[in-house]
Amino acid sequence: RRGRPVGVIVQDLTGAGALQSGTTGSRAAGGIASLERWLLSRVDLVGVITPGFIAEVEAAGVPRDRIVELPNFSRVTPADIGRDEARRHLGWDPDRYLVVHTGNMGMKQGLDVVAETARLAESAMPDVDFVLVGDGNQRTTLEQQTTGLANVTMLPPFDDDDFPYVLAAADQLLLCERDGVANMALPSTLTAYTAARRPSIAAVMAEGLSAKAIDDAGIGHVVRPSDPGALLDGIRHLRESPELCADMVRNQVEAFEALRPERAAERYQAFAARLLALR
Repeated sequence: RRGRPVGVIVQDLTGAGALQSGTTGSRAAGGIASLERWLLSRVDLVGVITPGFIAEVEAAGVPRDRIVELPNFSRVTPADIGRDEARRHLGWDPDRYLVVHTGNMGMKQGLDVVAETARLAESAMPDVDFVLVGDGNQRTTLEQQTTGLANVTMLPPFDDDDFPYVLAAADQLLLCERDGVANMALPSTLTAYTAARRPSIAAVMAEGLSAKAIDDAGIGHVVRPSDPGALLDGIRHLRESPELCADMVRNQVEAFEALRPERAAERYQAFAARLLALR
């Protein structure tokens, strides 16, 4: 209205998120999506954190030449230490095989699958433990679901100094999304995991944004979401595939280099400069 150029950076698709996260009904989600598309169609430049958003933004009426890829940066500094050293620092058991999930514990994550997977693992893989690190509106529910499971530990978020040790202490890092989450968001957990140099298992929809990002970069192994048997099989597959895990780690190192903050800063500066040129 004031004649100034406006740029928007899309971190999440709010309309899709309202529906796929299970927080609203289809009518409300449709209204949110309509408003979102209208707003995007009116701005001068749209940045997207993943190429998977491009088609959705184009569908809102934004020409392709006004859409810019702006991948997020990783805020985690890799801990250049071994697994055992990281566990000594944290006081974690050195002899257990640890599958670690970090980040939000909300509806979108569908972490209830961990409780059922842990029950299967009690007999099928008795030396495996699941560690859930973080907080969210489903944490209390998860605590209830995992009551009595000796192979599940729930921990609060760690500070920036200790968080890299959490990643380094894992045998596998877990990413979860509930079944039905496809194109609403790219989890920030992915950028953190690129700094971990540990193999990752992702229980996400094969046709979704997360799976595409993981497969394109070769940084994790994707299994069906909300399926305890598939998750346990995937954990076993990674555990028995050292060459695959080594490839993942090499790809993570490469992906992390592209997500360093200084590189992201260059991308954001170029985005701002292009906007300023429209004045």
